[in-house]
Amino acid sequence: MRLVVQVRITNPKTRESRLFKSRRQDVLNSAGAIIRAYIMYKPYVIFTFLAAYFGIISDHIRTNRMLIEDTLEHTKKMRFGTGELLSQAHELSTRFADALRHYERPWR
Repeated sequence: MRLVVQVRITNPKTRESRLFKSRRQDVLNSAGAIIRAYIMYKPYVIFTFLAAYFGIISDHIRTNRMLIEDTLEHTKKMRFGTGELLSQAHELSTRFADALRHYERPWR
């Protein structure tokens, strides 16, 4: 005669699982470990890269700000300015025409 008895075994949960939930989490954890290692053993590489990156970004921001300020100044002069702007434009166009005439002469 065979006797089969079902015994339920339950262990209480002591801690969270250390398994990765997805490949993405595994890749991010590995990338974090690699970056930490670079920062510890070759900090000049990381900080040089960051300095260059933020230097380029700050230069773009400065250039963009200057362009916006120039455009705003030009718009203000066009809208509220005096006739000075027209005389300056006329002077620039005459200078440009004179410069073109000067450069056309050697090729004639």
